[in-house]
Amino acid sequence: MRRLFALAPAAAGWLLACGLHYPEVQDDRLVMVALLDPDSAAHAVWARPIATAAGPVSVTAKLYRGVRQAGGFSWMLVATAEESERPQCGGQWATSRIHGTLFCVDPGAPLDPGAAYMVEVSAGGYRTARGHTLVVGDFEVREAVLTTAGASAKLDASWTRSVGAHRYFVALRRLHPPIRVENPKGWYADVDGTSIATVVPDSAIDDAVPPITLDVAAASRELHEYMTSGMGRGSLSVPPLQNVENGFGVVGSIRFRSLPVESR
Repeated sequence: MRRLFALAPAAAGWLLACGLHYPEVQDDRLVMVALLDPDSAAHAVWARPIATAAGPVSVTAKLYRGVRQAGGFSWMLVATAEESERPQCGGQWATSRIHGTLFCVDPGAPLDPGAAYMVEVSAGGYRTARGHTLVVGDFEVREAVLTTAGASAKLDASWTRSVGAHRYFVALRRLHPPIRVENPKGWYADVDGTSIATVVPDSAIDDAVPPITLDVAAASRELHEYMTSGMGRGSLSVPPLQNVENGFGVVGSIRFRSLPVESR
């Protein structure tokens, strides 16, 4: 099954509604979020200035493919989007609660698994923000078994490896998309391999959409580090790890796969 699941709005929700951290200053830097999903024909790039302005003027988003060289990459332009604000990209992004500009950048061809891609956003009067990531590859969920024994339930699941993936997020498909609830994270497991055996809380099962479905998201290192680092807000907050140069936010890659759960 290749259906996008609750972690898709969760990713948007965590990053755009709850997870953007940047200093309370008014300068010429941009906040940007780009999630490259190889299953989508168009890739979402969201950007806004940190200054309190209506929005950047004459915004351009570019996508580059990296070619490895000694000491780093050289970058080849593969797609450009100029002032093409869209309500959705690949059917994944809802922007009604997001202040900013969303662009769909279509490279015209599938992204290469394991290859490096850079997203660059420029706007008149602002610094050019850029960040790069490795694109995660295809994979398959092979097993998903939920065993109820007494007062607890145990989840056993396995999947094939995704090229370019740093970690995997695992969840039971939720009744309410996390972006619409007060706690955007809900229950999920963070896994560094291709299998999991864990006790599942009752809340995860109660909130799951019947028939219960297991969803697995393969995430690049940059996206995983951003989503799982940082703490608190205000003067004592610790910002998450970010990979945007001349700005704030994250450029990462994520891919979703799912399988109906077998109950025992």
